[in-house]
Order: sequence, then C-alpha cells, then structure tokens
Amino acid sequence: MKTQGLRGKNIIELHEKVAREYAERLKKKKGVLGIVCLGSLGRGYADKFSDIDMTIFVSKGARIGLAREGEVWVPLSEPDSRKYGVREVKIDWTIVEYEKALKERWDPERKWAYSQHRILYDPQKKIERLIKKKTVLSEKERKWLLMEGLEQSHYFCVNVPEKWVRRGDILAAHHCFCYGIDMLLQTLFALNKTHVPADPWRLWCARRLEYKPRGFEKNLREMMIVKELSKQELERRKKAFLRVWKNLKPVVEKEVGRKWEDFKRII
Repeated sequence: MKTQGLRGKNIIELHEKVAREYAERLKKKKGVLGIVCLGSLGRGYADKFSDIDMTIFVSKGARIGLAREGEVWVPLSEPDSRKYGVREVKIDWTIVEYEKALKERWDPERKWAYSQHRILYDPQKKIERLIKKKTVLSEKERKWLLMEGLEQSHYFCVNVPEKWVRRGDILAAHHCFCYGIDMLLQTLFALNKTHVPADPWRLWCARRLEYKPRGFEKNLREMMIVKELSKQELERRKKAFLRVWKNLKPVVEKEVGRKWEDFKRII
C-alpha cells in the first residue's frame, strides 16, 4: 500500500523491533506454528496512534499461556523513547488455530487484513501458504463486488434518499447517501482487482488506487461535504455521485459482461 500523504514520522522500524522481540519469546512455546503482523506493520507505516496487530497461529489444542485475545503495553528504553517520541507501544494479539483457519471461509474484511502482512515466524512455511491461498480474490467474487457495488451505490445514493425525502426525514436521506458512497468505493476496489479495505481505511485507500475515473477526487469531496441538511444539498451531492457513477457504469458492464439493467435484478 502507498502510504504517502500520512502526517507524522513513520516509526515502522520501532514497531518491527518491538514485534520481533515479543515474537522471540512466543515462538519458543510449544504449539506455536507461526507469528504474523497485520495492520501498520503489514502496511509499512506506523505512527504514535498505531498499535501492533499480531496473530499467533497455533496447532490444534495448543495452550501457550495467553488468552485467545489480549493486549500488552511494551515500555521502551530511554534511548528509543527519545528517538521516536513515544514511551510505550501496544501489542494486540489474537491466537488462531491453524487447522481451523485452514477450513474456514474468510470474509472480505479478513482477506484484506491478511493481504497486507509481515511474517515474523513461519519455520514450515505453513502460514505463508495459508495466507496466499485464503487471500485470493477470485474472478467470480470480483464480478459480484462490481455488480453489487454499482447497483447498491445507485440504490442508496439515488433511490432510497428520494423515498426519505417524501417521508419527510432529510437526515435519514443524507445518512443513506453516505452508505451509498461506501458501495461506490467497493466498485472502485473491484475494478482495481484488490480487496475492499475495512471501514476505517476504505476512503483513504480509495484515493490512492491506480485506476480512478476522471474528476474522482473533486466529485468525492462534493459527495462528502454537507453544508446543511436540506433537499438542495442532497441534490448537489447526488449530482456529484452520478458524475462518477456514470463514468464507472460502462466499465463495470464491460468487466462483468452484462448490462446494469440486467444484473441489478439479481442484486
């Protein structure tokens, strides 16, 4: 992931140092098959607001003296604290049984999380193979994301808000419009053949995609800004949405091999 545009000093080297030192203790425990970091370490950017997200893969029934989920604050040495401007770093850990993960169906958010990872321990390469297998974005899945994103974005940015306007609830109309923006972003990720990020990162990542329709940034700002809760503002936002949506429509139709009027019936 491109991390340009994030403010603050990148302290990724500190996070990797802390993570590897903690992993050294864990990998000695019986039953630990692999240790993987997601989140900031996986993306290659960490700042004072970042935690270390660590997954500990264990064999079936293994007990390593930790709860299934937890956190620990790791204090820094005085030199590191002065150098990086933080006194401690939090590690959030999750213990996952390898055999269970192998059989489970991973949802889109989990696939995205693991598509950006850093392996700290994997002596048998089991975890590397697991992640590679589970994070594949199949063509069938991608086409569904395209169809769902195009149809649902239009539904929630055009159809549903109009219903709420007639019902007399302009707040609900604007709220539904915001959900439609998320579905529009889903369409963009699928066109770029990449997983849809978790909610906190979706907008930020979308602005850094390789393919975006002309005027995307300007129209996105128009969609996001709400000067007042009025029908006029809703219409202005809708016009910005439709400029982007109409650009994407023929591209999506070509990708899935169907017209929007056809596939919207099955969504």
